[in-house]
Amino acid sequence: MGWSKDRTTIRGSVLLALLLAVGLILGGCAQEDPAIEGAPSGEERGEEAGDDHDDEMVDFGEPGDPAAADRTIEIDMLDALRFEPDAVDVQVGETVTFVLTNTGQIVHEFLIGDEHYQQDHAQEMTEMDDGMEHEELPNGLDVDPGETAELTWTFTTEGELLYGCHEPGHYEGGMVGTITVSS
Repeated sequence: MGWSKDRTTIRGSVLLALLLAVGLILGGCAQEDPAIEGAPSGEERGEEAGDDHDDEMVDFGEPGDPAAADRTIEIDMLDALRFEPDAVDVQVGETVTFVLTNTGQIVHEFLIGDEHYQQDHAQEMTEMDDGMEHEELPNGLDVDPGETAELTWTFTTEGELLYGCHEPGHYEGGMVGTITVSS
């Protein structure tokens, strides 16, 4: 009887060792592989280990100088979870000052970014504790009820960007607009 119990223990130990080895191998494969052709490394994307998107370099533009703005675009932020207008057109290289007026009774956010950036920010917002404020971003800001704020941005890449509000439920409720950046 002792032999049977020992064989079961040995089999269990061997199985556990095999599972651990497979886990280590698969875990190693999940690491960023610099040999993958065309895949930028974290460093090339402006990231360091543990960074979230707040610290990343963005490839869709940069903060602009308000004194050098080519034009001003006024946007109203509504409690009906809408921006007016909800679409704007800009040119590559253009510096725009957005004049953001919160006409409502609740705080709204204005954040410029591509779809991936907006999704990352939304995820970060859902992971934050209630009542916790996020730091101001160069491509976004919060506007209190009845207040007006300005954000100046220089658009450097052709394509489609979004501006969105990530206060709880707002983006999902449709508080998003489109920026078409053309050459």
